[in-house]
Amino acid sequence: ASFLIKMDNRPLLILCFFLIAQSYKLMALEKRAELPQRIELQKWEFKRAGDHPWYPAVVPGCTHLSLLENKLIPDPFFGDNEKKLQWIEHENWEYRSKFDVAQNQLQQQKVQLVFDCLDTYAEVYLNGQLILKADNMFRKWEVEVKDYLKLEGNELSIVFLAVEAIENQKIK
Repeated sequence: ASFLIKMDNRPLLILCFFLIAQSYKLMALEKRAELPQRIELQKWEFKRAGDHPWYPAVVPGCTHLSLLENKLIPDPFFGDNEKKLQWIEHENWEYRSKFDVAQNQLQQQKVQLVFDCLDTYAEVYLNGQLILKADNMFRKWEVEVKDYLKLEGNELSIVFLAVEAIENQKIK
């Protein structure tokens, strides 16, 4: 998935968010420049939603890999460990990263986040405000975010919801 922040009708800031591979990047387009200025979203963290503490996330990667790297699960490819790890897909998982924006970006008339391929069900928060509930990874989502951004200490948080639980509720 990728996020694109637009000013007026021109790209201003792009956040590439490949949720399948969970690779996160932030790119900014300056008014005068045609080529994007890339700002990496670093130090991603993850946790099971509602739990503490936060752990370093493997990005790009997946929840299983992050759990394995943090020694929170055994190797899923050893013995019958895969069966023991089925619980992971039934949980909600939260990822977060912090970033800053430039003053000139905050002064734009319109600033949007554009998401491509958010993994099936996801809730996206910017600085604690719910800005998107996604339910289809095969579409683009555009969200106006100017009112939620600040110069320093922005926090982008994405909660990936367990698909089976949502689909089971739809059946009832």
